Amino acid sequence: MSSEQEHQGGAGPEHSPEPAGQVESLEKRALHEVVHVWIPLAIVVVSVCAAIVGWRASLSEEYATHKEELSRQDLVQQQQQLIQDNSAVNSDIRLFGQFAEYSLLAEQLPQDAGQVGGPVSDQLRAEGQADLGLARAAGNQIVHVNYSFDPSNPTANDQVVRHDGTYKPGHPYDASAGLDDAENGDTALHGLDPDQLHAAALAEQTQGVRFTGIAALFIAVLVLLTFGAIIRGPLKLWFAGSAGGLAVAALVLFLIVQFS
Repeated sequence: MSSEQEHQGGAGPEHSPEPAGQVESLEKRALHEVVHVWIPLAIVVVSVCAAIVGWRASLSEEYATHKEELSRQDLVQQQQQLIQDNSAVNSDIRLFGQFAEYSLLAEQLPQDAGQVGGPVSDQLRAEGQADLGLARAAGNQIVHVNYSFDPSNPTANDQVVRHDGTYKPGHPYDASAGLDDAENGDTALHGLDPDQLHAAALAEQTQGVRFTGIAALFIAVLVLLTFGAIIRGPLKLWFAGSAGGLAVAALVLFLIVQFS
């Protein structure tokens, strides 16, 4: 046996490197195994996220319903208060009519009494005095436009009443100013804001719709993960990757809607 043969015989078998395709196949198989192991946990996490978003959507809908009901209540009470204020102004207008009428009689009857004599004159003067008292009382009862008369200070309101407390012509009752005064002084009316409550209800309802859409995205993620769990081969990675991207998008949208 030659030395070359002895050398060849003494050398052990050499291991040839594995083909690149086989290494890549092993890496893909390992990645598939990792994905397959983590998909059940991902399904649990996404299920919890979908439940939280669904709960948040129902909460927004509940808030919207409650605020809409408060808006209706405020609207009804607001209309009642406005009716009361209008009724108060209507009452003022009736009193003003009496005030003007008694003021005219209180002025005219004493003048007529001066043109006649005897008991008729005395009677007219007495009636005129009575009408003067009625005119002052009616003027003082008018609430929302000032026709009041203070005997201790007869000139205090001489812009609209004479020094005896009767109506000064040329100053009719201003219904618009009276209504403004009635509404400005109505503290119950100021505490009502049905429009703002209605707008808040619409905002909550819109937010609830958005949360419902985000919950639908999480459900779509669950569907993709489910397919990824049962499918073998390259499609598993596609379903898992699509589910991950959609889950991230849904989470970002949830945070935006929640804190906007």
